[in-house]
Amino acid sequence: MSFKWFVGFKHIIGLLFYLLMILTFAGTIPDIIENRYIQDGLTVLAAHSILDAFQEILRKAFPLILFVCIVQSATIFILFLFDRRKEPGIEHDGGKQNNEIHIVNALVLTIYAAFLLIKETPNLSMWGYGVMILALGYDTAVCWNLVRAKRTPVKYSNDRRPRLHMLLRLRYIPIVILIVFLPLLVLSKSVKRKTEENVLLIIIDTLRADHVGCYGYSRLITPTIDMLSKDGVIYNHVYAQSSWTKTAVASLMTGLYPSQHNVYNEFGDYCTLPREITTLSEILKNAGYTTVGISANPHIIPEYGFDQGFSHFFRSNNLWTTNSTRAVTDFVTRYLKSREGLKGTFLYIHYMDPHDPYSPLIDCENFSNNYEPENVNIKRGIAFKLSGEWAMEDKLRTGAIPIPMPMTEQDLNYLVSLYDCEIRQVDEGLGEILRALEETGARDNTTIIVTADHGEEFLDHEMLRHGYQLYEETVKVPLIIYKPGFSPPVSKVEKPVELIDLFPTILSIFDVPLTGDIDGHILPPFNASRLAASDAAILGMTRFRNQNKAFLLERDLKLIKDFISGRSELFDLSKDPMEKHDLAEDNREMAQKMSSRLDDAIARSTRIIDSPDFKPPDNEALKEMLRTLGYVE
Repeated sequence: MSFKWFVGFKHIIGLLFYLLMILTFAGTIPDIIENRYIQDGLTVLAAHSILDAFQEILRKAFPLILFVCIVQSATIFILFLFDRRKEPGIEHDGGKQNNEIHIVNALVLTIYAAFLLIKETPNLSMWGYGVMILALGYDTAVCWNLVRAKRTPVKYSNDRRPRLHMLLRLRYIPIVILIVFLPLLVLSKSVKRKTEENVLLIIIDTLRADHVGCYGYSRLITPTIDMLSKDGVIYNHVYAQSSWTKTAVASLMTGLYPSQHNVYNEFGDYCTLPREITTLSEILKNAGYTTVGISANPHIIPEYGFDQGFSHFFRSNNLWTTNSTRAVTDFVTRYLKSREGLKGTFLYIHYMDPHDPYSPLIDCENFSNNYEPENVNIKRGIAFKLSGEWAMEDKLRTGAIPIPMPMTEQDLNYLVSLYDCEIRQVDEGLGEILRALEETGARDNTTIIVTADHGEEFLDHEMLRHGYQLYEETVKVPLIIYKPGFSPPVSKVEKPVELIDLFPTILSIFDVPLTGDIDGHILPPFNASRLAASDAAILGMTRFRNQNKAFLLERDLKLIKDFISGRSELFDLSKDPMEKHDLAEDNREMAQKMSSRLDDAIARSTRIIDSPDFKPPDNEALKEMLRTLGYVE
């Protein structure tokens, strides 16, 4: 009986192997073909993608192997109980085939594979359905072969067994592996990375620059970030390309202005990063580097195209919680310790805190001066319920601005204290990550970049939260770069720079040449020539919830234009850094000239791209997180 169990099991493992191969090729090759923007090294990228996909599918198949063992053992036990012969099957050349077991296992495999594919690919494309049809067809052929063999027993000589049956033999699998995957492995290793440096890009969601100690904030809530700034380079005037996450991160990861990548919306059209746009991680992976993404933000997920080029993009329901700092920190530290002596790795880490609701898990009583607000939403830091967005949902469809609910100065200060406390919480998590780097011996070869995707409003311009406006509090973010062994000629850069500049800067750290046109430039002092260069114009925009606004910064003059109302605002940041005095009426000629240059800049950078097909991710934890954050009701 044990021998026949082994025979049945090895055949089902063979069937599993071939099915996984089909899943791998059908799931990766279409994506590679769609990414026509990458011209150089396409075959290397294809090899990396197929090997990574096969490794990931094998990892996910372990529960299936265990499940098959249990089902097969139970089937043998039942047959043993009810069949007096104790050896069910049909004789072939003096042996017996456990056909009933084969049939049960083939059906189990089919059902499990279909379930796995649908679960892992909620937005199933034509390729996904094609894979399912192939898998079902293959299993059906195996079942038919076994059933037919049971009905009409035929004796085969040793050299004339059914071909389909022979393909399931384990001894053929190593040959298939050598033929199919060895060339891919050799090809993937044909490109040698030029350095063993690592880069940790840490995004702290919703972090205002003026709430960081090294930028002059009075509260001591960022000691870790402040420590990095002392040994690294701090950029005092850094602008995100938008005031909300998806558009800003799409620009950071592509080096392009929003009008180039066309990622504007939360849902529906133009909410997904197109496959034909090349990402930073794709270039690095193609150059032989390991690329890893960890995101707690429900907008930065594979369903929206942000996994492009990542060898591993970790997604977990544990990360999609109201307060996810601890989950992200634990996840990153475990990964670093499992990869002791990290080399040649780009690690993207996206903290969701201090995004509202502001619900820190550490003690914040000294921040709030023991004040207890009466409003439960203020007490819990639920800013989206205070912002007036839900109450004005119908008007927001026409591009209106939400009107926040009335609150006292003490109430506002309490909200800010909760926000600051969450910043302190993330800073502590960052400290744990740095200690993990030290413990694993990777601190000396790891460049650490800390920044944010956008800022946050606290009634600075009569609003809460972010996304609707483009004032300094929502688009000006911190940026600190610490590179071990690098002695910069300056430790503070006063020249205005943009988040899109990180794209070519990170490539330069990895010594990877940039091919193709992007809007970003290598940051000073990593590009010394930019220290003396004249100030370039800076551009950003938002189309969050039917807004259509853009800003243009030229030296100290900043123009904000609302394309729906046609109204423009002009500010001199050298004299009015808080943007309280609109100069557009008094300086109409300058405002008109800057407005024309803004229109020209957007027109020059506009690329027409069809919106990728979109279906809302079918994940209850993700939906609940979006509701908690106020993005859906």
